[in-house]
Amino acid sequence: MSKTHKNEPIMPTATANTPQMIPPRLRLRRFCLLFLGVALLLPLRVGAEALPEKIRVSLAPEGTVKVGQRVTLSIELMTTTRFSGSPGFDIPEIPGVIALKLNTFGINSTETTDGVTYSVQGHEFALFAQRPGKRVIKPFDVRFYPAGPGAAPPREVTLKTEPLTLDAVMPPGAEGLSALICTAAFELTEAWEPPPQEARVGDAFTRRITMRADDVPGMAFPPLEVPDIRSVGIYPKEPFVNDKTDRGDFTGERTETITYVCEAKGTVTFPEVTVHWWDLNDDSLKVETLPAVTLKVKANPSLLTGTDAPLPLSSWNRAVPWLLFSGIVLALCVGAAIKYRSVLGALLIPWLQTRKRAEKACFKAIKAACRAKDPAAAYGALLTWLETTPKAPCALTPALLSDITRNPPLAEQANRLQRQLFQSSGSQGPSWDAPAFFKALCTSRRRLLKKEKTKRAENGLPGLNPS
Repeated sequence: MSKTHKNEPIMPTATANTPQMIPPRLRLRRFCLLFLGVALLLPLRVGAEALPEKIRVSLAPEGTVKVGQRVTLSIELMTTTRFSGSPGFDIPEIPGVIALKLNTFGINSTETTDGVTYSVQGHEFALFAQRPGKRVIKPFDVRFYPAGPGAAPPREVTLKTEPLTLDAVMPPGAEGLSALICTAAFELTEAWEPPPQEARVGDAFTRRITMRADDVPGMAFPPLEVPDIRSVGIYPKEPFVNDKTDRGDFTGERTETITYVCEAKGTVTFPEVTVHWWDLNDDSLKVETLPAVTLKVKANPSLLTGTDAPLPLSSWNRAVPWLLFSGIVLALCVGAAIKYRSVLGALLIPWLQTRKRAEKACFKAIKAACRAKDPAAAYGALLTWLETTPKAPCALTPALLSDITRNPPLAEQANRLQRQLFQSSGSQGPSWDAPAFFKALCTSRRRLLKKEKTKRAENGLPGLNPS
């Protein structure tokens, strides 16, 4: 039987339920190994929490550009998987700027950032400022559909862009122009069918005017003015746009077709066509002109009616008294104008200045664009006209004008116009109706001008009980 010495320490006996004592040196080693493992796994955790989708936007060229010069809005979508479906861009209205999407499909590529590989899809919009000024492109939503892992269905992702600034100036010498084309090469040609050499009443001539420019889409060309010609019926057709891409070089082409019908005998002059453009190579303003064409229209024996028929003697006798009366009235008016020329000048000068306002001219440009069924030109002319209308508490937009004038058809037609310009060709929805759009716009314009006239009349009247 063992004996226990009195001074000998008693060691505890290890049992199955009693934990073994870990030496301090071993505990320190385990703590270091645990700390090293956390340090190694932390970058993997941060990488796992990196955003799987990103968006980048930019303008090129940067800084100040010229009116009519193409500015490329680049939008790059990024995802760690792959893309599915077509994205949607809620680009806001930019006053005085035409925005066109050049390519239906995006350009796909890959990019590695911070050790993460992204699939990148690039989309480009061409912006053309129609008037000088600095404009802010407000942040807008972009929707796209990254594919899920494995057989998982795609999911919708909406990201918001950063604000951008577009600053356009009118180049020297072009300050008085309403529109300008900026390109490195421009060509203006025409073709007549048949050639305008001789004509009789009832003959028709077709004039095709073609504008061609580098790096400018045909939809961005300003519509040609079609002035009225006395004794000639004018029938313009919808412009034909034919853009071409050859090994990265982009050429825009726009052809406007006008048919003239001679309605009476006499001398007819088809006016010249003048187009101003800015040469980016020479940095100078240039003018291309198609000469005027004068044509003598003869009577057509088979259509000897109306203005082609000889005036009967009895009709001439009845016209003599009216001619004499008109001559006397004209002489009295001329005499009164000479006598009171100072008073008339004081009255006419404000009227002439008011008449020179751009409101009517801008609205006439909308009419010409709708008559030609040109959506891009109609949208640009609409934005220009909105800035000449009586000011509301904030800048006028088609939607705000529709609310102010209580004209819902205008908002509907404006939305159709924007969808046709800004969305891809495969998008659903009714197409833009030029006559319906112009009719709705005429209604809103009439109501807006009537409201402004009433407001001026109320402000011009004195108070009933002035104190």
